[in-house]
Amino acid sequence: MSGIVCQHKGFIEVKSSEGKGAEFTIYFPVVLLHDLVQKTGSGSRSPHGEVKGRILLADDDARIRCLIASILERDGFHLTSVEDGKEAKKLIIG
Repeated sequence: MSGIVCQHKGFIEVKSSEGKGAEFTIYFPVVLLHDLVQKTGSGSRSPHGEVKGRILLADDDARIRCLIASILERDGFHLTSVEDGKEAKKLIIG
């Protein structure tokens, strides 16, 4: 995860409290749609139009899933996203 965040010039903030768990906040710089289209063309595939790979994304926060999905799809990956690890496991095992 941190590799993707760094690649997009973002950063991760972590807050942890004993017995309460951890909170991870991912920040990305604002990108104007006009600038994005100029840099990447259609933005949905790699420069040659091929899919770079397949990714199964599991996160219970729909906002995070949506954000990560949009970044990965823009970078040319085929993405399947689910709400949690149980759903991901079902897809993997069958």
